[in-house]
Amino acid sequence: MKSIRFIIFILLTIINYLSYSQCSNLSVNAGTNANLITETLYEENFSGQNNKGAFGSSIDVAGCSWTVDVSNATLSNNDDYFKVVNEIFEAKDVDGNCIWYSPTINISNYHNVALSLDA
Repeated sequence: MKSIRFIIFILLTIINYLSYSQCSNLSVNAGTNANLITETLYEENFSGQNNKGAFGSSIDVAGCSWTVDVSNATLSNNDDYFKVVNEIFEAKDVDGNCIWYSPTINISNYHNVALSLDA
């Protein structure tokens, strides 16, 4: 099954190089078949998900369709985080790589797919 997790990984790897970064809305679009119709395959706006993610030694993604991996980061205390703050996904002082994973997006029924990510 094809997935866009690689794109999300690249996006979040870039976040590692910033001391403070935020993402308020993620969407992935793809053209369908030969008609070149743009269709939103996945969208996340983090509404109602404040404090979901990782902070200090805690991870809380209960009720979310997405998850995070902070196994290659150092979140020394609760002021170090990779979580939703004010309905915006933020990373602060993570000292390593953090990954935000969307749910798997099945694109097997699409042809000539060109993906774009707005973050």
